[in-house]
Amino acid sequence: MSARFEWADSSGTVLGSATSYPQQEGRHCTEVPEGLFVDGQTYQWRVRAEDHYQEPETLEMLSDVSDWTAWQEFTVDVTRPMLPVIASETYPANATGGLVGTPGVFTFAPGESTDVVSYKYRLTPGGPMAGQVTADAEGRASVSLTPTVSFRHTLYVAAVDRAGNAGPERAYSFTPGRNPAPSVVSTAYPENTPGGGAGVPGEFTFSPNGAQDVVAYGYRLDSGETLQTSADTPTVTITPESAGPHTLSVWSIDARGYLSWARDYDFMVN
Repeated sequence: MSARFEWADSSGTVLGSATSYPQQEGRHCTEVPEGLFVDGQTYQWRVRAEDHYQEPETLEMLSDVSDWTAWQEFTVDVTRPMLPVIASETYPANATGGLVGTPGVFTFAPGESTDVVSYKYRLTPGGPMAGQVTADAEGRASVSLTPTVSFRHTLYVAAVDRAGNAGPERAYSFTPGRNPAPSVVSTAYPENTPGGGAGVPGEFTFSPNGAQDVVAYGYRLDSGETLQTSADTPTVTITPESAGPHTLSVWSIDARGYLSWARDYDFMVN
């Protein structure tokens, strides 16, 4: 069995034809010569089955053909969409936005394109946050993305039209915010002031200093062991083992597990 394809313009004038023989799984297909179809123009195609065979015990070649299918109309579209428009209230473009770890909604709009049906997107750095989202009837769509590092991010978005043409990527850069460093106070060991003494314990109290959703504090004396205390018990006792200058590094930890900027609290031990 073979298949004969015909293609025509919108008025029905046949522009060409081709015969196809079975391919994988018995399917038939053909290719239209390059340059025959014009972008934006409407065409149609149809196909029929053909069976060429030899009459038994003769040299006569015969053919059976089916009826033609109905004409199938289509419009050629090889024009790529334009650059999309990207916006986010949580993470404004080229600015520091919401805290790292905070989900942010990013809205995509078609800009000057008129037939956008979806958007491809990818976010760097911070993992394989890539995908494709379907647009609504107006060509708009939105996704929720969660930055996982406090470095500058770039969201790349490309519009896809109804014919599957993907447009160029628009780059949308933003920087997730980070909680401020905590405050530290100590009566026994005032900041940048001699106090206490080697082997003398001293209390250090931590506070959020404007940080949001603080659940714990991490701290480390000089290059020693990193320790942690709950935000419900923000006062810790530290015993310097030697006289001279020391540095206590302290940072807060929010409910999502992200760290604030660190505070270096310098003090002198008598």
